[in-house]
Amino acid sequence: MTAHIYTLEAAHDPAGAKTIRRANNPDNGVLTVTAVADLRRSYELVWELLHALGVDDQISGNGREADVSVETVLSGMLAHPIRHVVVLDAQNLPGPVIDQLCGLTALTSIDLWLVAHPPIRAGYPTALEAWPCLQGRAKDLAALLHPGQTTGTTGPCFPRVPTDNFLTFRAEARRHLSEDDFALVDEVYRRVARETTTWLEATGDTIGETSVLGLLRKQLWQAATYDEMIVRVRAVQVATFLAGWYVQADPHRLLTTLDIVSEAAIHNPDTWRRLRAYREPYRAAACVLAAVECSTDQMLAVTLDDVTTDGSHVTIDGEDKQVPAGAEMFLRAQRFQRRIHGATATDLLMADDNGPYRDRMLVDAVRNPAIELGVALLSHTVSRARVDHKRWATRYGLSVQPL
Repeated sequence: MTAHIYTLEAAHDPAGAKTIRRANNPDNGVLTVTAVADLRRSYELVWELLHALGVDDQISGNGREADVSVETVLSGMLAHPIRHVVVLDAQNLPGPVIDQLCGLTALTSIDLWLVAHPPIRAGYPTALEAWPCLQGRAKDLAALLHPGQTTGTTGPCFPRVPTDNFLTFRAEARRHLSEDDFALVDEVYRRVARETTTWLEATGDTIGETSVLGLLRKQLWQAATYDEMIVRVRAVQVATFLAGWYVQADPHRLLTTLDIVSEAAIHNPDTWRRLRAYREPYRAAACVLAAVECSTDQMLAVTLDDVTTDGSHVTIDGEDKQVPAGAEMFLRAQRFQRRIHGATATDLLMADDNGPYRDRMLVDAVRNPAIELGVALLSHTVSRARVDHKRWATRYGLSVQPL
């Protein structure tokens, strides 16, 4: 496919600019960014493109360093894939940045729309002379923008919840969450509390650490996010407390006791939407491999040829595994990242120019999203948590005591 560079000059229109910015939608193949007035360095525009792709510079590995790689944007654009990039206030782009932006879109066969507003800098038309530009029309630009249309999401996202202990958790949730968010949290909280009360009545005097662990793990498997896991654990603690038992539990440490990842988390579209926040493709790619039950050793054995070009399947130890819907783009992005650096079909997927990633890097890549994004894809297969058979509280953050 051939990329086109469209230039368009229009009087400044705040309402129209707001409409264009709202039309940013990687799912629909459209990125919209604004060139700020004091833009001087190419990495500043690169970060605007990363933000448009969903990257959050406040989480692990995403710092706003000046040497952020254009290759990351390139792999992200190819992975979605993006068809149009719209730059507002293009008259603020310095010549070198225009060259880099035009070159980037040419490499990816993406149409570039440069929307400039008077007064036009003298150097702006000069910089464009080096590129084959077409005169764009406002109606054509409007036709490709569809504000508010997003694919891959269904229903409300489960909200982030406070980390208070079980005695104050519900009160703090009601204090800090919106009315709609609290209603969503409280529905789960009350339902799990009722289920726990029924379980206690059936269990009788046989309650103990083993039986409570089984109850908690069953609840964790039904949770789609880490925050929902916290709600379920706190509800179990309250119900058991009212029945005369004190259950001490650490939700994050309990997460590592799961043998397999929660099916609810794997098939929740919001899981994969949230993982777009990471700049480095390997982090989300490791989460995808964890979702198909890969250990870190298996992750480090996957080659580029083991991943289909569309990212929908990956071969693990000779077995073909289907990637969850919505997660394909992350394997594509890591694959593109490796290809950009010259990797061939037989080279490792989870590696860089210095060689294979360290085991700990992959564990952290799957562990950190639980706290940072509420994405719960960690399992005992990946965590390799040290097992202490002497104390369950040390191993699982769990203890059960009669009151």
